Amino acid sequence: MQDRQASPAIVDDSPTTKVMSFFKNILVSYFNDDGIKFAASTVVGVTLAVAFNPVDRALYLAQTTGRRFLSTANFSHPFEGFRAAMFQRIISGGSYFFLQGLAEAYIVPLLRSEGGANHYRERIGVGFCAGALNGLLLNPLSAIKSNMWSESERIRAIKTKLAPTEDKRHKNNLIKQQISFFKSSRAMCLAGGVAAFYRGLPAMVWRELQYSVPYEVTRYMLRIYLHDDKNKMRDFGCRVISDSIGGGVGAVAASVPNFVRSLQYHAPLHEKEPTVIECLITLNNKVMQAEYKFLTLRQTLCLGPGTGRVAISSALGQGLFKFVVDKLTDAQKQAQVEPSVKPTW
Repeated sequence: MQDRQASPAIVDDSPTTKVMSFFKNILVSYFNDDGIKFAASTVVGVTLAVAFNPVDRALYLAQTTGRRFLSTANFSHPFEGFRAAMFQRIISGGSYFFLQGLAEAYIVPLLRSEGGANHYRERIGVGFCAGALNGLLLNPLSAIKSNMWSESERIRAIKTKLAPTEDKRHKNNLIKQQISFFKSSRAMCLAGGVAAFYRGLPAMVWRELQYSVPYEVTRYMLRIYLHDDKNKMRDFGCRVISDSIGGGVGAVAASVPNFVRSLQYHAPLHEKEPTVIECLITLNNKVMQAEYKFLTLRQTLCLGPGTGRVAISSALGQGLFKFVVDKLTDAQKQAQVEPSVKPTW
């Protein structure tokens, strides 16, 4: 019998294969573990920015104007300024998870080398480092975003008070005025210099620490008691519940510093922001003078909607971050095993 000639290998030269090969080369060549975490945090930031911008704006206006959270005025322009502050929203939405991943990779081994394995101490260390760095890095961006929201409310209030018979040119100028991220940054720099971007910094760091440490410890404790290695769906549900409850506990713990931070951000640029003590006195006076003290405290701190928002976003963000990291890590390992073929365009 004559030997059959081996048929030539079929090369898939389709556009889809070329694109997939291109991204595999990038994943292998340029992405290490930290790069994968950064990419995952960016995906989380985009998702949370789009999903929760209306709620965050309503919470901020409810605390600074005294309106109820569900007031229609808080939701009248849910995505106002979103495009201008999109960069800030994306960074703030995913930065904590990126810093959390870095802390787990670098801080946890350091703590174990010093005093052995202690998971509660490790979670406190992760929460402390991630929260402190997150507050320091995000404060300038958060101050600009809050100034944009406050300025847009001021302009809307002026437009509402102007009677139809008053100066139409002035009213038209206000209508055409757009509050952008860069315009707000420039106004803050002219009004207060570099210090304007760091107003509310102690309250911001306090808020992040009050959230991150209880969040990390609570979610770890719940996962110990609820996890189920035999049933993946049940274990997934346990993760969601643990992250949600941890986020809710962190939100309640951070509600007071969050109120302080909002008042400091809301202060006019040409005035000195109120101190932490002054903000706490304002909160105490408002609660003590009210007929229903607990209800007033809950509404002032937005404990109901604010807690729910943080609980949902924590579960969504943590789960999405883990999902993207796992998928990118698996894709990177697969790309390293497969032969690297550079596409010919």
